Amino acid sequence: ATFDPTLGINKVVFQHDGGQVEDFVLCYKQGQNWIIVDSVMATQIPMDVYSLWDNVNDPQQQSRQYTVFARHSCGHMSPLGDWHKTIMVGIFQDVMSGNYVLQIMDGYQTLSGYQPNSYTIWVDPLNDGNLTQVGVLDGGNSFVIQNPILGGAYYASVDLPWNCDSKKSTNVAFSNKRTFGITDLSLQLKSS
Repeated sequence: ATFDPTLGINKVVFQHDGGQVEDFVLCYKQGQNWIIVDSVMATQIPMDVYSLWDNVNDPQQQSRQYTVFARHSCGHMSPLGDWHKTIMVGIFQDVMSGNYVLQIMDGYQTLSGYQPNSYTIWVDPLNDGNLTQVGVLDGGNSFVIQNPILGGAYYASVDLPWNCDSKKSTNVAFSNKRTFGITDLSLQLKSS
């Protein structure tokens, strides 16, 4: 489960080993219920990679738990195997120091218990899809942004320990995008 910076929405990428599956259904958790937001027909190609998107929830407002159910040709859904929770970040000004801080508000999690021990912090200075690493948050949930870039988009990411694409050695999950804007700058000027 990751944020898709090009579309501005969350997506889930997964592999399946084939079998008698009609389609795959992406759901997010709301209370105790799983709500369907997308589906894709199964190709029956072993280890095929699928992507499903959430066009309902706003990643800037909250992170979500996602799961994918396989639907058999007879209509039965697979049991819940795992869920993955997306990363949500915010940018805040520390009142005491005046520094701007990127804060991990909701960290990446899975039902199976995986939680990352570090996050990579990125900036897209021109907000055009070209990310530059600005640091690593190695423990804790707050990263001080040195020299914030007005209009720059900030992200946190985590390398995931499983491999859903044989072309990559690891998979990466990105947080939602936070753009450092003029309102953030005006807060800094007022407090000076």
